[in-house]
Amino acid sequence: MAFDSVIINNRFEAEFEGIEPFAIQTVSGLSIEYAKIQFPVGGSNKPLKNQKGRKTVGDITLGVLSFKGDTSVASFVEWLNSEDKKDGYIKMYDNENNVARRWEIIGGTIGGFSEGDLDTSSEGEAIIPEVTMWVDDANIL
Repeated sequence: MAFDSVIINNRFEAEFEGIEPFAIQTVSGLSIEYAKIQFPVGGSNKPLKNQKGRKTVGDITLGVLSFKGDTSVASFVEWLNSEDKKDGYIKMYDNENNVARRWEIIGGTIGGFSEGDLDTSSEGEAIIPEVTMWVDDANIL
């Protein structure tokens, strides 16, 4: 299956430094949360004021579907086996193949890898490896 048709059919793509874009079937865990800090204003009987505290970003799990050539696979495996942090993007496409949503990933490193279930009885189904990324920061663009 051609790489471009994989993107069109699955609507997710990831780009990270030094790795050609790769298609993703599933994305989960894209979350940003701020701690809530409360403090009184004007006395004990007054309502508490809320303020944003420390930002935390959840671990991201990617169901990787297809790479764009052997170079990408080799670069990805090298990243998997290292402690390197990479910046990049996860993109979601609409039906007209325009970027509908984009997440900026800052300081992403591979924290886990799973091949999933291996089953030789499937009718041409691809094995979709899952990759867990630890992320220093993320932004919704």
